[in-house]
Amino acid sequence: MTTDVSTMAVRTAADVVAEPVRWLWNEHLALGKIAVVAGAGNVGKSLLVAGDFAARVSAGLPWPDGSACPVGDVLIASGHDSAADTLVPRLGDQGADLKRVHFLEGLAGAAGELEPTRGFVLGELLERALRQRPGVELVVIDPVSAFLNGYAARSREKLAALQGLAARYGAAFILVAGLRESAGAKAAAGGPGQAPAAGIGWPGLVAAARSVWVLTCDPDDPLRRLFMPAKNNLGAETRGYAWWLARGKVQWEAARVERAGAGRLGADPAPGRRLAAAFIADFLKDGPRM
Repeated sequence: MTTDVSTMAVRTAADVVAEPVRWLWNEHLALGKIAVVAGAGNVGKSLLVAGDFAARVSAGLPWPDGSACPVGDVLIASGHDSAADTLVPRLGDQGADLKRVHFLEGLAGAAGELEPTRGFVLGELLERALRQRPGVELVVIDPVSAFLNGYAARSREKLAALQGLAARYGAAFILVAGLRESAGAKAAAGGPGQAPAAGIGWPGLVAAARSVWVLTCDPDDPLRRLFMPAKNNLGAETRGYAWWLARGKVQWEAARVERAGAGRLGADPAPGRRLAAAFIADFLKDGPRM
């Protein structure tokens, strides 16, 4: 096949205007880029991304490290959970502004029937939704396998199209992906700084993402979740976080996790002790108080 080189676009570096990276979560999640959050089944990926993260963006709530979160709309394409009995109650528990959260549910037909999103979400339908809502700062595709199934041979092409949409509309795209149990165990055991990216999705998914985070259970405390970086091309942050669920709400620990299994707030792993320690740390974050 002959390539018509007259159609190729080549630009000299001197003609490119340098731009800083724009962040949804500083040094963690970049705007206009793809990120991946991966984990084994039943570890809380949807609760974290389509619950806690979506609520923070919709209501402008600070991120777990205390940094500011820009207020914006959130667009969620869920391949598993119902909006009525799962997503909306979960968002309410996390303090979301429900007027800023939107669900990509399908393509409305002429008679009002709804065709499911599966084959449409990564194409025209997603772009149409972004065009209609220019205030979207976060797009969640959960799980990405529900919308890329049948496209395994063309996954790189589909992921490139997603990256093009993210760049064009300036939103952070978070793709929720599965993690093989063996990879999850390695992430939980973890070495300093980074959790392994092996075992996430299929070839091309990790390469397409600018940041990859792995969510696992703490092997020493099944109620505790570890959120660890596996890849962060644009940011300098290499430490992780720990959280647990209390009364339906994600509670983040104040201490950072340098490696999986580290960063305990106390010798006693009981959730009540961690909750008290987190409260005291937050109470005294600006200095001594009576």
